[in-house]
Amino acid sequence: MNILRKNRKSNYKYNKRLFRRIMIFIFSLIITTFAWVTYSKLLNDEMNIHIVSWDLEYLYDSDGDGTLESISNPLEIDVPSLYPGMEDLEIDVTVNNNGESLVDLSCILTQISILGQNYQIAASAEAATEEYYIVPSAVVVDSTTNKSTQEIVNDEETFPFTISIENDTLLAAGGNSHVKILISWEGTDDDLDTEWGYNVAKYLLESENPQSIIRLLLQVNSVQARPSP
Repeated sequence: MNILRKNRKSNYKYNKRLFRRIMIFIFSLIITTFAWVTYSKLLNDEMNIHIVSWDLEYLYDSDGDGTLESISNPLEIDVPSLYPGMEDLEIDVTVNNNGESLVDLSCILTQISILGQNYQIAASAEAATEEYYIVPSAVVVDSTTNKSTQEIVNDEETFPFTISIENDTLLAAGGNSHVKILISWEGTDDDLDTEWGYNVAKYLLESENPQSIIRLLLQVNSVQARPSP
């Protein structure tokens, strides 16, 4: 009888401990499930946050017929005409902002060739390491008009013509801005006009691609801009 009572008492304690363990396990499972559901909801809410779209398009009349075509960035621009006394030439690239953000734009010349000759872009004449080089001026930004200007070629001892780049620095969402290449050859320097006029004529006669008298490669950098307070 004593042995039977001991067995019953032992079974009772064992069942009681087992019941507690089961209840603790169930309670832990409920807490874990609740935490996971809550975290999943928060994560889903974060993932459903609207992402601002970013879409810039570059349009350029490469054939000179008035038809704008989409081109890639960096912008490859060909100058089709160059001679003494020419009317100032303006080449325009339209930048469309099809996104939803105000954009801050800047334009950098990465490569230039004149009459088929590549020119090194140097910070100064002393920094140049090649025979043919140009030293662009510093970029000037007008905060009142939000326009940036840089003289690419303006060396009166070497070139009779000038080349500059002008671009809008701010581009509103849904709006458009412009990158403009401005070229002028006044024809007032007899020596340089004669030398370069001859070189241009010779290049046009001998070149396989006479439309590329000057070729520019421009990198347009764009970042999200902060609106003015």
